[in-house]
Amino acid sequence: MKICFIDEAGDLGELHNPPQPNDQPVLIIGGLKVDAAELQALTGEFLSLKHRYFPNLPYPSGGPLDCILPEIKGADL
Repeated sequence: MKICFIDEAGDLGELHNPPQPNDQPVLIIGGLKVDAAELQALTGEFLSLKHRYFPNLPYPSGGPLDCILPEIKGADL
């Protein structure tokens, strides 16, 4: 079985005339398809990287999957 994660980036809002600094003229939709047998290992590696490079995110608790909840925005990368 395959698992598919789909996410979007950008904004469908109107563009201003003249353009404003925060206008986002592009909407991007991307997907990642993973074999279900690899999902647990991939999740663990993702969380490890997230903690390593973003240790100060507002993690809600010490629960293992609660670390997924805080988002990393493109501006932070």
